[in-house]
Amino acid sequence: MTQKTRTLFVLHTTARTGAPIALLEMIKFQHKDVQDLFDVIILDKGELIPEFRQVSRIFSWYQFYRFWCILQSLHFNKLNHWLAAAAIKIFLSNRYQSICANTVGAIPFTLEINKSLKTHAVLYIHESEYAVDRFIGREKFRELVHKFKRIIAVSETVKQNLVDNYSIDEKNISIINPIFFQAKVKQDKHKSIIEPLGITENTFLVGGSGSIDWIKGPDIFLLVAATFHKIIGNGDYHFVWIGSSNNTQSLRDLQHDQAHLGLSKVVTFVGKTTTPLAYYSKLDVFVLTSREESFSLVISENISIGTPIIGFQNVSGIEQVLHKCESCVFVPYLDIEAMANELAVLYRNPNMRTERRSAILNFSKSFIADNQSKLAEFPRYLKCSP
Repeated sequence: MTQKTRTLFVLHTTARTGAPIALLEMIKFQHKDVQDLFDVIILDKGELIPEFRQVSRIFSWYQFYRFWCILQSLHFNKLNHWLAAAAIKIFLSNRYQSICANTVGAIPFTLEINKSLKTHAVLYIHESEYAVDRFIGREKFRELVHKFKRIIAVSETVKQNLVDNYSIDEKNISIINPIFFQAKVKQDKHKSIIEPLGITENTFLVGGSGSIDWIKGPDIFLLVAATFHKIIGNGDYHFVWIGSSNNTQSLRDLQHDQAHLGLSKVVTFVGKTTTPLAYYSKLDVFVLTSREESFSLVISENISIGTPIIGFQNVSGIEQVLHKCESCVFVPYLDIEAMANELAVLYRNPNMRTERRSAILNFSKSFIADNQSKLAEFPRYLKCSP
């Protein structure tokens, strides 16, 4: 029997967002098929903790991490190093083949821990240019990123940012797209969203998704809806945004615009839901209004159930995956009118919607098979093997 090996992951968030979900699904996939075992240090109190506990051994270091960050801000570096070394000695008895930071936000603490573990440091990076600057800062990232022996990027877009802006040797970067899977939707949940939205089964439904945050573009979603409304006039259509924000002011700001644009009966913000696929399965088209996406798991979910996609060019890493799928349309960046016009074409052509849905389903089946064959490389990259 092959000797089991362990990788230690460090997560700065376990909220139900793209990067933690991507890692969780990756671990689930590997957990079934290989003997490698995974430990996870969790630095917050997110919704995904119970699911991580099912497939890995977890260490909840939320309080310790908060104290460590305070000392870090006060530049008590020696004390911080001593505390991290003591925590490792007490709680982490295993020898690890590697330690892996999941997202750039986990980089500083991961490298601090590795001063004691002295193992291979791996970065599983989900962020593109803007997000790197937002979550860690360009200069700090430039200082720390070269300390990782291996970098796993979720898309070509992410890799290119590392090569072009941080002079990372592309030989040290591997690309593994997040896992694609065929989403399953329960029909009772599919029907249950109709009445709350005040629509019928025949309503042309346009969807967007993500946190109520500038980077995801819910403000752009409103402008697209307003422009579409001007083009079409009154009709049987509705726009729905799935996702919420911890900042209630952000939602109030959007609702202010929504009211002044006359879209109160045209657009619905449904907030956070545990059943987003129930909404996705009812959509006639999904619009990706993000200003930047390293990959976009929500697009992969919609593709797996055949939802036509309209997005902005040169924004998402998944665009490089979908370039062979003619049923996915990408318009120039922030071209609101072009996006609204593409929606109008689909609204007026039900047969085109059916054709695109069929083409996307066929594409997704072939891509899922290819994607899952490449996922087997993930444990090898964690071992820093060539």
